Parts: sequence; C-alpha cells; structure tokens
Amino acid sequence: MNRKLIILGLILLVVFSISAVSASDNLTESEVLSGAEVYNAELTDVDDFTTHYSSDESQYFDVVSYDSYYEDARFDVVDNKTGKTIGAARYINGEGHISMECDVGNYKATIKPLKYEDYPYDFKPVTFNVKITKAPVKLIANKWVSTTKQSVKMKVLVKDEYGCPVEEGTVKFTVNGKNYNVKVKNGVATKYVKLTKAKTYTYKATFSSKNYKTKAISSKVYVKKAKKYYVFKVSKFKGKVYYSKYVKLLKAKNNKKFKEVSLKLGKYKGKYPIHMYIETLPRDMQSLKGDYVRVWINDGRGMDSPFYSKKINLCTLNP
Repeated sequence: MNRKLIILGLILLVVFSISAVSASDNLTESEVLSGAEVYNAELTDVDDFTTHYSSDESQYFDVVSYDSYYEDARFDVVDNKTGKTIGAARYINGEGHISMECDVGNYKATIKPLKYEDYPYDFKPVTFNVKITKAPVKLIANKWVSTTKQSVKMKVLVKDEYGCPVEEGTVKFTVNGKNYNVKVKNGVATKYVKLTKAKTYTYKATFSSKNYKTKAISSKVYVKKAKKYYVFKVSKFKGKVYYSKYVKLLKAKNNKKFKEVSLKLGKYKGKYPIHMYIETLPRDMQSLKGDYVRVWINDGRGMDSPFYSKKINLCTLNP
C-alpha cells in the first residue's frame, strides 16, 4: 500500500514540474525583465527640458505600445523632491507633448502613469531634468493730471508675453525722491500720493517677481495749481471754468471718458449768443481724440454760423 502511495506522489510531482516549465515558457519578455511589474508600453525620446515660467512651449516625446494598441492619454509629471504634480504629459493623435506648470527653479521630474480603471498604458516611470527660467513681462504706465488739492495716481499694468494679467510680484514706485512698494493684484499696481507743488513730475515704476524678469518703466504726472477758476482762450474769446467743473474735466481725461464743459460768453453784436465748449475726447469722434476749446456764435445760420476751435492738452496747458 505504501509503495502505491509513493509511486502516485512521484507521478504528481512530475506532472506539476512539466506544468511549471510550460507556464514559464509562456511568459513575455517584458514580464521576465520587469520582475514583479508587468508593463504594456514605454515612453521614449524624453529629454531634459528647459523653458521659462508660464510658457506655452512643450517638449515632444513618444509612446511605444507593446501590443500596438494606441489611445489618447494624460500622464502626470511629478517633482521627485516634493511628490507634487508640476506638469503634464499628453499623448494625443499619435503625438506626445510635455508642458510644465511650476515656479522658476531646477527640478528632477518623473513621468508617471495615472491609476484608474481602463487606463490604456502602464509603463516604467521616466525621470528627466527640468529647468524653469524667469519669464518676460510687459509694463504699461499711465499719465495723470490733478491739482495741488488732490492726490495723483500712479498706475502700472503688468502683463505677460501673451497679454494676460500677471497675478504676482511687486511694483516699486519712485517719485519726488520717495519710494512706494505696491503688490500687483489682477495685473495692476496703483499708488496715490499727494504732491503739493504745481509742476510736472516723472515717476519710475520697477516690477520684480520670483517668476518674471525685473522690468522698469517711467511716466509723468501733472500737478496744476488749485485756483478759484481757470481761463480758456480761443481766438479773441475767453471763458472761465470754475474749480469744481475743472476737476471733473480732469477726472474724465484721466479715466479716458468723454466730458464737455459748456459756457455762455454773452452775445455777439448784442444779439447772437456766444457758446464756449471745453471738451476731452478719449477716442476719435467728430474730431480726433484729444482736448479742445471751441466757440460757436449762434447767428441763426446753423452750420454757417461763426465757429472757432483750438486743440489743447489739459495735461500741459497752463491754466
């Protein structure tokens, strides 16, 4: 009886050995090479990547599918030091592109497959070097006109190379020997200061940020002496604009709005009304954009009535 059990055991051992050898013969090359991991694809042509912050530049890579099955997919680009996602690799219509979404610096990054059901690719993560440099920036500085009773407004628009507002950084305004630091919000830095001496000032604005290049720009602010009224002239006609209306005119010019102040100067030859208009036009209308003093005498002939016009500049004009 014991001999029969021994013989049966030997037979089963031989059968199991043959099955194991057969299973080993069926392993793919990728399974043998990867040990415990089984991959169905690999990423190739992944080179070190240098670009600047917030750039739309991308770097090419390729996907090799072991079973020749290709599908559009997204892969995470992860910072090896922090484990945070700092970019994305996308494979669409047979082309792979890597784009970065991280601050200025040097990174050791790894492309990893995502983990979810029906994800098309499982591959060995690929590591490469990434260098992000500072991005270019554009500055636009405004001009401003006010009186010695008001504050002047220094304002700078900060935009990236694509014309979008920059959401970070600081602008240092320098005017009349003093410095003022202002944080950029929604692409704008603004500072109000009181300048009590009537004259033209030049202010400098210097933008700085950890992710954008330092850049400077200059502009002017015009401070007019606060007076009870201001006299405007055209031809032989003069008109007085009182302070309250004058500052409304300046406000409209500063904010690029249309504004007209109208005055009655009496009567021509004792019977024809004389009308004066001081206007600021932010865009081309019936006249080219700018500031104007006009006089019209209403003698009943409509367009043929006497008309006088002079272009001025409310910033530099000295009433």
